Amino acid sequence: MCMSPMLQSVLRERFNFTGFICSDSGAISFMVSYFKRFNTTEDAAAAALAAGVDLNSGSAYLSLPKAYAAKKITDSQINQAAQRLMVARMRLGMFDPPEMNPFHNISQDEIHSAKHRAMALEVLWAPHALSFSMLFAREG
Repeated sequence: MCMSPMLQSVLRERFNFTGFICSDSGAISFMVSYFKRFNTTEDAAAAALAAGVDLNSGSAYLSLPKAYAAKKITDSQINQAAQRLMVARMRLGMFDPPEMNPFHNISQDEIHSAKHRAMALEVLWAPHALSFSMLFAREG
C-alpha cells in the first residue's frame, strides 16, 4: 500500500485528506529486499514519494538525495512532502515556545498512567475483538 495510486486518488482526492502519510517501518525497503518490485532502495523510495508517502518510518528515504540527483524525483514532490510534514508539526505546536504549547505541561506520569496504558491496550485489541465477534457470528 505504500506505493498505491489509491493514496492520491482515494485518500487525498476522494476523502480530501490533507495530512501527511507515513509508511510502515521497512515497507519501502521490503519492496526491494523481499518483494523484489524494485532493484534499488533509491527506486523504491522515489516511487513511494511519487505515490504520496511523505515520511518513511524506516531508512529508505535516506536514499532520496541519490534519487534526486538521478532526476527520479522532483522539487515539487519534495516540497509537497515537506510542506505536509511542517504543517503537522506547526499544528502540534512543535515550533511554539513551551509555555504556549498545551502539551508541554503533560507529565510523563500522566502519559504513562495505568489509565492510559489500559486505554492503549483497548485500542490495540478493539479491531481484533470486532474480527473475533464477526467470526463467531458467522460460525454460529
